[in-house]
Amino acid sequence: MTLTKPGHPANPPIHVVVTIATYKRPESLSALLTSLSLQRTAFTHKVVVVDNDVAASAKEVVSEVAPDAVYLVESRPSISAARNAGVAEALRFRPWALAFIDDDEVADERWLQELVNSMQQHSADVVTGPVEYVLPGKSADYKYFQKLERPSGSDVKYVATNNALVRAHWFATGPQLRFDDKFGLSGGEDLEIFLRLQKLGGKCTWTQDALVTSHVQPERLKWIWHMRRELRNGQLIARLRREFEGYSRLRLIAEGLRLATAGAGRGILHALQGKVSTTVQFQIVAGIGWIRAGLGIYYLEYSHDRVARSDGVPRNRSFSKQGQV
Repeated sequence: MTLTKPGHPANPPIHVVVTIATYKRPESLSALLTSLSLQRTAFTHKVVVVDNDVAASAKEVVSEVAPDAVYLVESRPSISAARNAGVAEALRFRPWALAFIDDDEVADERWLQELVNSMQQHSADVVTGPVEYVLPGKSADYKYFQKLERPSGSDVKYVATNNALVRAHWFATGPQLRFDDKFGLSGGEDLEIFLRLQKLGGKCTWTQDALVTSHVQPERLKWIWHMRRELRNGQLIARLRREFEGYSRLRLIAEGLRLATAGAGRGILHALQGKVSTTVQFQIVAGIGWIRAGLGIYYLEYSHDRVARSDGVPRNRSFSKQGQV
C-alpha cells in the first residue's frame, strides 16, 4: 500500500493545541505555563499537559498556574507514550495544528504566532525554531547548548519537539502518525517521527523568529552528562540510519569502529600534547554508540536500567528522572 501526503485543508480556522510532556519539573513547568498564558496571537490556543509521573506530581502546578489547561496522567513510563497521550487529547479539540515544547523551556510571547506565520508563508507541514540556552554563570559554549542560526524558510531534516508546530492532519487523518514506543526510554522519538513524516512527503521548515529559552540545570554541565548524551546520540543516529537508509548491523558496527578508532588515534596525539579535547572524546563515545546500536544494545537515558537488548522492553521498567540524567 502506498501512503501519500495528506492535502492541506482549505483555509480552516486556526486553533492550536500546545502539548507538553512533563516529569517532576514543577518549577520549570510553572514558568513554561506562565509564558504560554502570555502568548500574543491572532488565533485561539489550548494547552494540554501530560504528566508521566504516576503520582500526578504536576497536578497542583497546572491547576494553580493554568487552570484552563487540560491535565492528564500517562502512567506508562515512556516519553513516547506521554507524547502520544498528548496528541490524542489534543485531537479532541479539532486543532489546525499541534505545537510541542519541552517542560524546561519558556516561550517568547510571539512564539506561537511566529510558528503559524512561517507555516502559512512557506506552506510547511512542520515548522521548528531555535532554543536559546541560559547557562548558570557561563557562556553557551557547549556543544549541546548552542543556539542554532539558519535562514528562515530553509528546509530542516532533523526536528525535535523542543520547539515545533505540526499540521494536525498528520495525526488525525492519512498516516495518523504517532511517536514510536521503541524510542520511549532511549529518546529520539521526535527525530524519528519527523523523518517518517518527511519520507511520506511532508515539508519541515525553519524559522528564526519563533524563540524558546531553556535555563540549563547545573548537572547538565557535568562531563558525564555530555558523554552520556553523546553515547545516546551516536546510537540514535545509527538506529535512524538503519531504519531510513537501510544500514545493516554490520555496517553500523563498522562505522562505529571507524569513528572510535579515529578518535582514539587523535586522542593519543592530544595526550602527548597534554590534553585530550572534548571533541575527540565525543568522537570515541559516539563510535561506541554506533557499535552498541549495531549489536542491539541501547543506552536508555530515561530508565534506571540503562541498557536494553534489541528493540524490546528493558529488563527493569522503572523510570528515571526524565531529561535530568
